Amino acid sequence: MFFSTCFMIFSLASECFSSYSHSLIHSKNVPLYQRPLIYVACFMYVYLQWVLFEIKALFETEGLNLVSVRERYEMKTIYLVCDITLHKGTSFFDYLYQLETTEYHFVLVTPDITRDARNALENKGYKYERVSNVVQLMLLLRGSPANMIHFHFYGIGHLYLLCSRLLCSNIILTAHQSLPKEKQPLNVKCRSIIQSALMKVKRRILILFLRRTVAVSSFIYRWLISDIPSYSVVRIDNGINLQRFSYAELSPVSTTLNCFFVGHLSEEKGVCKLLYLFSDSEISKIANISIIGDGPMQEEVKQAAKKFSSITYLGPSECVEQDLTGAHLLLVPSQWQEAFGYVAVESMAMGRPVLAQPTGGLGELFSHSNHSWYVDFNDKGAVENVLKALLSQPELIRITGIKAHWWVHEHYSLTRQINQTHALYSELLN
Repeated sequence: MFFSTCFMIFSLASECFSSYSHSLIHSKNVPLYQRPLIYVACFMYVYLQWVLFEIKALFETEGLNLVSVRERYEMKTIYLVCDITLHKGTSFFDYLYQLETTEYHFVLVTPDITRDARNALENKGYKYERVSNVVQLMLLLRGSPANMIHFHFYGIGHLYLLCSRLLCSNIILTAHQSLPKEKQPLNVKCRSIIQSALMKVKRRILILFLRRTVAVSSFIYRWLISDIPSYSVVRIDNGINLQRFSYAELSPVSTTLNCFFVGHLSEEKGVCKLLYLFSDSEISKIANISIIGDGPMQEEVKQAAKKFSSITYLGPSECVEQDLTGAHLLLVPSQWQEAFGYVAVESMAMGRPVLAQPTGGLGELFSHSNHSWYVDFNDKGAVENVLKALLSQPELIRITGIKAHWWVHEHYSLTRQINQTHALYSELLN
């Protein structure tokens, strides 16, 4: 009834303006003061025809859903294209969940997503599209144009970015990627130098396709501006959901320290270092390790857990915040230069200090000995000494954990990250 009435009113008004403008145009003696009315009448006729078209579309597609024409027309569409399989329970999922706002219509594009993650995001207002190749992405953008495309977990020169630029002028890339090891064999290092020089040239050219590149840490920011103009790089540090990762009292320390590792089970993440360390008889007397995650080294971890009582494999988990309540320390022995260090920040937010490899963005997350500790996991003696010292000072672990908790609250809030991201969207779209 509502749409029918609107349609009749606008049809009548449109015909009136059409007749009036037609009579003025064909009149031989139009008074001077009436001539501007010709243009006004023509404009109103065209405008009302457009409104009629939109009302018809609403009547056909929306039924009795009273969505205004203006809202549909002004809503900006932002594509979030992510090169990951999205799981509920990760900090990136938390980011997407809180990023949604009524100002924009978000379309999430990933190669795959778990059912619970998809349901949660669609209930929040997202539209989900599964894309596994560039042709599918181009067809999607052709059929449903985007006002902005925000890429996550892709390299600067990825084909998706270049092709998307043909259909959308607002392209943003968030650089999440970790960098190779700082120390490499000579032959690998020489090859890396050549590749690095070529990559610099490549990045300088390909950055022209992007409106902005987002750095997730100060480390990544410095790396980006070494190759590309600083005006095109925006630093928005990653944040975590502080309500989800809230402070929890540390469980009493008895005869051994409960150490945890959470992450991808790979050599780059330093899992082999942990297996070597905790298979040692001396270290196993002062600490044990619980490993959470999956990856290419999963079978090796399972075998080590069967062989050594100091190693426990808990498998992958979507409730890390619950698992970490049983930890005294989180170990992060990454062998490559991490862009950020989500798990370390999550652990500190819960009052669980971290032993971390001082490399990349991970090496800039906190102040050594104030909020957590840095140690070289390639030095067995150094790791053993730190663990012994902490076992003898359980109160130090508790106090450092409290300091770490407030440090995270001050510097790594997800709300701050979301606000900065929305400000970037507003700047580019307006």
